[in-house]
Amino acid sequence: MNIGSVKLQYEKNLLSISGVTGIGLDRINQKIIVYIEDEKTFDFGKIPLFLGEFEIEFRIAPQPHYLQSPCTNTDRPLIGGVCFGTEWYDDPYYNLACGTLGAIIRDKNTHEEFLLTNRHVIEDNYGEINFDVINPCDWDGPIVGRTSIVSSHYDELVDVALINPYVSTQRTIKSIGEVQGASHPQVGISVKKYGMKTGLTYGNILDIDYSTNVEGIFYRDQILTTDMVISGDSGSVLLNNNNEAVGLLFAGGSGIAIANKISNVILIFNIYFNNPDELLPECECSEWVDEGCISNTQRWYTRNCNPQFCDEEAKIVDDPSCYVTPPTTPGIAPLLLLGGALLLIPALGKK
Repeated sequence: MNIGSVKLQYEKNLLSISGVTGIGLDRINQKIIVYIEDEKTFDFGKIPLFLGEFEIEFRIAPQPHYLQSPCTNTDRPLIGGVCFGTEWYDDPYYNLACGTLGAIIRDKNTHEEFLLTNRHVIEDNYGEINFDVINPCDWDGPIVGRTSIVSSHYDELVDVALINPYVSTQRTIKSIGEVQGASHPQVGISVKKYGMKTGLTYGNILDIDYSTNVEGIFYRDQILTTDMVISGDSGSVLLNNNNEAVGLLFAGGSGIAIANKISNVILIFNIYFNNPDELLPECECSEWVDEGCISNTQRWYTRNCNPQFCDEEAKIVDDPSCYVTPPTTPGIAPLLLLGGALLLIPALGKK
């Protein structure tokens, strides 16, 4: 069984353990990384030393949270790195929800222009979307756009909103310049962002297989970086040294930042920065690995793909020989990713 499949199978159970803040991978050394909040208080006896054949390594990372904050700067034309958000007249606390406009992007089919940010930047405390977006993000700020498309709270890969602009825009990011397309993240590389609260900051990628819960919502296949953000920087685009977008920052904590992979944003929303054909190296997958029978009639196979989940990584095949080969794992078979959905497959023993 490959390491990605083992992580996928167990990560939600691991995240339910008190003190666990994230699950990642060290693919070079073939280790599953369990991130914990405090090594002095954590009960290490709750987690085995190995999951299958893969060793567990513990690292420290805080519980992440979203990054919103009011801002008062007026920016025209709108460019990446400026503040914007929404206000809520019907909220009992009359709240502002503000973050960063990450970049100006376009739809691959229509070439229509959109403002890119996070969903939570434009929603209230109850998860409701405010369609009118303002800049500055201050009381009675002028409307500069209207929300067009948002990711679902059930989408485990991205926290994204696309907004139709009402005012002039420029396809550049403050202090960085034009985005030179998109690329895949790599562990250890230097990255940068411009956020409306902290401006231009730099960091390094720590993990590209990060899974975590952020304010009650589960995310997987995320980028974990060193500290680059504070509240207000949600929506910032994460770039490598070639000014290629690799992520969309949406959460953080003391010493860390978390970003959606830009490849997932592009694939799900069918958008681009400069060229509709930018990104992505063709999907490359390993050979299928036989993981054994999961019922009296079916066999389970897995493989690794790069970029992750660019194609099917698990499948079930009818196999009459399983009738004489009992399931390798009784009870519940591993979680499978089929058509973008996670399914629990009952493992039926021979009757």
